[in-house]
Amino acid sequence: MLKDAAHGHWSFVICWKIDRFARNRYDSATYKYKLKKAGVRVLYAKESIPDGPEGILLESVLEGSAEYYSASLAQNIRRGMRFNAENCKVNSGSIPFGYCKGPDGRFAIHEANAEIVREIFRKAAAGVPFVDIATELNNKGLKTSRGGRWNKNSFVLLKNESYIGVYHYSDVRIEGGMPVIIDMGTFLAANERMNANRCVRGRHHDGGDYLLTGKLKCAHCGSYMIGFSGTAKNGESHYYYGCQKRRRERACKKANVPREWIEKVVVKAALDYVLRPDVMEWIADAVMEYQEREAASSQLAALTGRKSEGHR
Repeated sequence: MLKDAAHGHWSFVICWKIDRFARNRYDSATYKYKLKKAGVRVLYAKESIPDGPEGILLESVLEGSAEYYSASLAQNIRRGMRFNAENCKVNSGSIPFGYCKGPDGRFAIHEANAEIVREIFRKAAAGVPFVDIATELNNKGLKTSRGGRWNKNSFVLLKNESYIGVYHYSDVRIEGGMPVIIDMGTFLAANERMNANRCVRGRHHDGGDYLLTGKLKCAHCGSYMIGFSGTAKNGESHYYYGCQKRRRERACKKANVPREWIEKVVVKAALDYVLRPDVMEWIADAVMEYQEREAASSQLAALTGRKSEGHR
């Protein structure tokens, strides 16, 4: 908006209310000054700000009031969420797969999903490959907590102490604060299995890290490219990325690519197209917007929970 304003194609920025323009008074003053230099005025649909000195004073008072209300609300929300955590109640955010919110506001076992969790832990502890577990769950038509398909990233749930009864929220950790789904022996066995697979095959070798393993895909078949090395007749070592499907199944014609070359290409592309001030600024703004949406959702959930408790 600030960049477009400099081109002089429009004269006004219309906001719903004062507190929708910026996060705080400092940002508000800074951005309005830049807009004013470009000949652009800020108008409000729900608030009438007169011209002249009176308008400047009224706008500053309204901005301060909005910032105070926002800070006060955030403080009250944090206090309420802290109280919920200390009493092992469900707070904002996602509920671990296998649980649901009970009538008392605490976690309860969702038996159908809990049985899926038990099956995952049993098979992981027994050494069944994660890809096979995911395939079986998907073939049964079972979905993750977000309604998606199971994949290797879904099994991060094996690290979740909730399943052995540990309540965790922010810095609050209470053993026995949640109903137990998995016994300690199975939990530890499954985690040992997961730790054994932590290092992705092809990532670490004597020749150093293959930084693109798990990120680089074959343009022919879509399989991941994995790192490996070879030794020439003169004893010199060479390092490559190769199509995983070709190396394991001989089912792809993608040629190996030198590690040094492809990593330099990726680094240069990142410097040219990503690590630029305008792109970094856009990424930062996108992250802030996402955090604000999540915070608003968290506040709504906390207020809804407090309201429902007040009616009991």
